[in-house]
Parts: sequence; C-alpha cells; structure tokens
Amino acid sequence: MADVTYREALRRALDEELGRDESVFLIGEEIGRFEGSYKVTSGLWAKHGPKRVRETPISEQGFVGAGIGAAMLGLRPVVDRVVPLADVQAALTRLDAAEQFGKVVLSVS
Repeated sequence: MADVTYREALRRALDEELGRDESVFLIGEEIGRFEGSYKVTSGLWAKHGPKRVRETPISEQGFVGAGIGAAMLGLRPVVDRVVPLADVQAALTRLDAAEQFGKVVLSVS
C-alpha cells in the first residue's frame, strides 16, 4: 500500500463522492479557485464546477446554516471550515440539526 497524506486521502474521498453522488457538494471559504487553505479541495472546482464546489464569503454561521438547510432538504453538503468552531451557537445548531434530521454536516479543515 502506498503512503498517502491525510490531505490527499480527504481530497480523493471528496472527489470520489462528488463523482458518485449528485447530491454531494462542497461549501466553504476559498475552496474553489484557491483550492482551500490546506489544498484539500485541490482540483475539485476545475473538475466538478462551481455548482458542486461552492465558494462562500467569510461568514461561518452563514455557510454552516446553508449546509444544515441543504441537509434538511436531502442534499449531502460537506462544509469546509478554515477556523475551529469558535461560535458555540453554530456548533450546537449543527449538532441539533444532524441529530434531528439524520444528516451530518462535515468539517474537513
């Protein structure tokens, strides 16, 4: 088995899921053209397009909320956050929504 970095393993998994399931999309700051802070989304915007790899303004509560809403509607969002969850309310809302609707909004950075 070849050695793979954690970052590359995440990128491959995201690429595989984006290719396999049309309801999967990524949402976060600078994850498209700039390929994310840690380059986890490198090449995904070019391959899957801006509708599946969505760049957001700097507004963690806003795009975490968008991810929760998308999950409630049956989509499979992957929320990429650059900074740790500093906002307790966003964290509690996220956990509540995941529990209540059986969907999980993932944080990859």
